[in-house]
Order: sequence, then structure tokens, then C-alpha cells
Amino acid sequence: MGQNVDIERSFSVPLTTLWEYWTDAQLFATWFGPGDAIAKMTSYEVVEGKSYEVHVVEPSGVTHVTTGIFTTVKPHQELGFTWKIHDLDMEESRVTVFFTGDETQSSLRLMHSQLTHEHAQMHEFGWNAAFSKLGMVIQN
Repeated sequence: MGQNVDIERSFSVPLTTLWEYWTDAQLFATWFGPGDAIAKMTSYEVVEGKSYEVHVVEPSGVTHVTTGIFTTVKPHQELGFTWKIHDLDMEESRVTVFFTGDETQSSLRLMHSQLTHEHAQMHEFGWNAAFSKLGMVIQN
């Protein structure tokens, strides 16, 4: 393990709006998951030390359960959490998202670390697809 995914994206929305789309369970569910997948939030309270559980349901009905613990919550600056998709043969990994911006523009940098080569490729695709969805949802 030692592969990383590093993605940067910019959005034409205030920093506070981008932060809300990561920290409000209902807003997070509107964009999380690639393509036509639907996120169902079992538990999602963005507080350091709290756990989360998200079920991503593919159009075929296949469900992927992702769990973790929020390790860093610095409002409008940084969000860190552990990550494990339970139906994959993968160890727990770490995700850190850094936020920057102002009242009109915002950016994020996601760093997903401690992945195998195979899982890094899969997660890079998944995060990019989810961020494309986020871009469409957040602009409306």
C-alpha cells in the first residue's frame, strides 16, 4: 500500500456552499457516487471522532457500503476521514480534503492515501466522476 490519489477542482460557488455540500448529509447525498449511483446516508454527522456510513447503490442494484471516522474537521479549511468500502478487498485508507475560496469561487484538493495501485485507479475514477456530478448539482 502506498498509492495516492490527488485531485483538484474549482467551482463558481462561495466557499461556504462548497463546504456545506461536504458536511450536510442531504447535500452530500445529492452528488456522492459516480454516474447514476445514488447515495443513501445511514449515518453522517461531520464531527471529529464520529463515524459515518454511506450506501452507494448502483442502477443495477449493487450496493457498496463505505464507512469511516472523521479525523479532522476544520470548517471551510480541511476535512479528514478514514475510508473503507466493505465489499472490496481493501484495507482502510485515508481521505483529506482541503478547501480554499471566497464569496464567489471555491476550490478543493482531495488527497486519498494508503491505497493499492488497483484501488488508487478505481478511486481516482470514482472521485472524478463524483466531482463532475458535484459540479452539475452545485451550480443549479
